[in-house]
Amino acid sequence: MSARRSREAGTAAIELVVGVALIMVPMAMIVLSFAPLLEARTFVRLATAEMARTIAITDGDELVAYQAIRDMAVNNNIDPDRIEIALCGRAESSLSAAPASSCTDPDGLLARGTYVTVFMRVTVDIVPLFTGGFTTSTGYEHAELVDQYRSIPQP
Repeated sequence: MSARRSREAGTAAIELVVGVALIMVPMAMIVLSFAPLLEARTFVRLATAEMARTIAITDGDELVAYQAIRDMAVNNNIDPDRIEIALCGRAESSLSAAPASSCTDPDGLLARGTYVTVFMRVTVDIVPLFTGGFTTSTGYEHAELVDQYRSIPQP
């Protein structure tokens, strides 16, 4: 018995190092990767609703809405180049680019009783590693009703 005991002496330290390296570190990386994803999901829900509401209230002034979303992104440490927006069912465009779509009619006004729909997608880095890690994207769509009875100045 003493020969067996002497061959296994000190193996607990090796098992501890291997256990921590192979189990605990990957588990910690997985747990820590959820925070940026949840933060981006919260941001995209709030920013989408804010953008649709701003366009509906300002009678289609999309530049004001784009600037508000840029400010929200900067305040939340999200790169504006990683945000893509599609207004009223049109093609997606980057937040840093000029608005490629419009929700207004040819006169530049929003029709009362219509919906302003905004789809927004944010690309997020998860499991940050020294080699760059992995990325995913999260998106959300919001529709805001243009009030039929509000006072809109007519041109």
